[in-house]
Amino acid sequence: MKNKLFFIFLLCLFLAACTQAYTPEYDNNGQLTLLIADMSHNGDIDLADIGLLASAWLEQDCGLSNPCNGADVFSDGGDGYVDFRDFAVIANVFG
Repeated sequence: MKNKLFFIFLLCLFLAACTQAYTPEYDNNGQLTLLIADMSHNGDIDLADIGLLASAWLEQDCGLSNPCNGADVFSDGGDGYVDFRDFAVIANVFG
């Protein structure tokens, strides 16, 4: 059941990523600003970020000793879990 839900999650995220245009944001000095859901730090929300989220899916105790691939993006500093709240943050970027 867990694998089926995970597959559905990835499919929904993939379809959202393929159907939305995304423009990176730049600050006043022309420097690329890193977005909260940009786990790969390339200035774009892309399949690399989805892969990092997927590889850390349902991990717990995220923090300094266990960064969870940077996928714990819900709230400032994360909430310690990689779950649907983190997915919602990424979905908000696309929406």
